[in-house]
Amino acid sequence: MVVELSTTTTTTTTTTTTTTTTTTTTTTTTTTIVDATHNSVCK
Repeated sequence: MVVELSTTTTTTTTTTTTTTTTTTTTTTTTTTIVDATHNSVCK
């Protein structure tokens, strides 16, 4: 019984880490698109 409870806690931590990584990747992609738009306007 005790071992099963410990496993559940580990799964929750993994899910949180995955969400954080996904958010960081999305932010980086958005920044790249904005830079490309500014370059086109300048030209």
